[in-house]
Amino acid sequence: MKNLVINLDRSPDRLKHCHEQFGRLNLDFERVAAVDARGLSQSELDNIVLHKDWPKPTNSEFACFMSHRKCWEILVAGTDEYAAIFEDDIILSDSAADFLESSDWVPGDINLLRFETFKTKVYFKRWGNVSVKNWQLLRMLSFHAGTGGYLISRKLAAELLKLSSNYMPVPIDHFLFDPLCDGFSRTNIYQMSPAICVQEQVLQPEALTLGQNIEGRSVVDMIETRRSTLSKTHKIMRELKKGATKIKNFVWQKRMIVDYL
Repeated sequence: MKNLVINLDRSPDRLKHCHEQFGRLNLDFERVAAVDARGLSQSELDNIVLHKDWPKPTNSEFACFMSHRKCWEILVAGTDEYAAIFEDDIILSDSAADFLESSDWVPGDINLLRFETFKTKVYFKRWGNVSVKNWQLLRMLSFHAGTGGYLISRKLAAELLKLSSNYMPVPIDHFLFDPLCDGFSRTNIYQMSPAICVQEQVLQPEALTLGQNIEGRSVVDMIETRRSTLSKTHKIMRELKKGATKIKNFVWQKRMIVDYL
């Protein structure tokens, strides 16, 4: 299994950070050159179909989505069944090596597994979860922000590449981890608990040491911006869907913040 790290050419400080994070655990990784929002042409942007009810993504959100697609392409072109994909501000726990050296431990029915936590409350299935190496793999039932670290199968990567060809319906974390968006319906999505990685802006927001991220601004800020710019119709539909989901899952779900260990 490859560990793929998305990194901008103009962010050598973040690449150094990744070498330190993976190096202290004796892990290898392959750098994937991030798509740079500053280099996107207008024709590239014009050729991408957008979701009619979602606010137009920023150039940085386009670039972030395309960067993750590059990782999926690498996985699909190879022979590995899984890849672990990371953004370059990730902080790895000491336990991460137990899960990143190979994919032998991955249950066969898991196609998408979050390694990171955004430290927000998320709904999970109460029963029927999976235990691996004393870690819980919890089935997600609600949105969990961020794409700083996750595992994806080659099968699902191929499906998502087809689904997102010249089409960016929503920002990448919603595409993968929002039950109200397209990607979530493709498979059951799991969260590792405790998480084995976390983005620097989540772990130590008041003491950031790294430069600009590939989105160009804080994920927290982007989420607030997205919420404020949704159309009125879309907001109403999302709230109705969320309400129906909460009622449906009341007995079957638990709400919790995933810790980082």
